[in-house]
Amino acid sequence: MRIISGSLRGRKLEMETGRDIRPTLGRVREAVFNVIAHATPPGDFPAYLEGQSVADICCGSGALGLEAISRGAAHATFIDKNPGTLALARRNAATLGVEEQCRFIAADAAALPTVTRQHALALLDPPYGLGITAAILRELDKKAWLLPGAMVVVETGKRDTVPEAESFTLLRERRYGNARVLFFAYGVATA
Repeated sequence: MRIISGSLRGRKLEMETGRDIRPTLGRVREAVFNVIAHATPPGDFPAYLEGQSVADICCGSGALGLEAISRGAAHATFIDKNPGTLALARRNAATLGVEEQCRFIAADAAALPTVTRQHALALLDPPYGLGITAAILRELDKKAWLLPGAMVVVETGKRDTVPEAESFTLLRERRYGNARVLFFAYGVATA
């Protein structure tokens, strides 16, 4: 697996075999970041990537958050409850030379800690079929993880139900093989 675009384009990411990690395919990552890059933030919201903080929740290898850094994000917070998986994300950040731009938190995504930094973009890739996405969205809201107007991108299985959570508005949905990607706006009404 490689970083697709930006300042780290083409750099390899470590993947461990035999782990319970389901990496987001390169073509899906590319499509997701194309949507993000061409989205118009609401009101005076500056941007979703350039110079912003990004949260990579259920981060696995860290590919989504590291892709965001490669494309101009200033900081990424990586969350995973599996310490071995979080260590993999940390190794990938160190290999790319961006570890200083990263924070790594071992936590259950459905019980997030309080943070001091709000994020303009959250990338969620929870295990398919567990139905925990709505709980993660509620935690992001309750614990003030997001800036008003932030975008939240959720990868689910194609058979998973679309999560509903107060303060989140579904903007669009895309399907890629067995994956479905949902794009939400946080804390703003959409027309």
